[in-house]
Amino acid sequence: MVASGIDDQNKETAKRMMKARALLGDYTDKEDTSIRIGVIMGLGIAYAGSQSEQLPEKLIGVLNDSKASLDVLAFNAISLGLIFEGSCNEEIAQEIIYTLMDRSESELGEPLTRLLPLGLDLLYLGKQDSVDATAEVSKTFNEKIRKYCDMTLVMCLCWNSKCSQGPESLRSLFATS
Repeated sequence: MVASGIDDQNKETAKRMMKARALLGDYTDKEDTSIRIGVIMGLGIAYAGSQSEQLPEKLIGVLNDSKASLDVLAFNAISLGLIFEGSCNEEIAQEIIYTLMDRSESELGEPLTRLLPLGLDLLYLGKQDSVDATAEVSKTFNEKIRKYCDMTLVMCLCWNSKCSQGPESLRSLFATS
């Protein structure tokens, strides 16, 4: 009886996600920034935690769109982080890293730029043992964003865990040589 209830709940969740994709999926490349962000965030919320392989190509395509504005890229990174939270998905991590590295000096000073590392760091939510490569890459980021990226990464690593290493020892991952 309990298993039946769980199965029904999973089916309902799958139906909701499919409806969201059907309604919103074709609008991720709209010209209007407000619509585009709304669609991207709607998909991120609808698929949050699902690690669904149905959406990445569409959302990664947004990260690779040279015409996409910074706010579209930032909210897209957050949506990918929400969908793949705690998955340590290397493909998505690399795409967000490339997007972050392609930002100009002036863009790195924009507050919305901080959502890119947060989206990246959500991929490692509670995964202390799987973050070494990303921690190393963050050392190469511009000074304007590196400290923020390191701080959010430590927060995500300790989220919902006992943080067995403690934040102090995690900070050693980010020490510059």
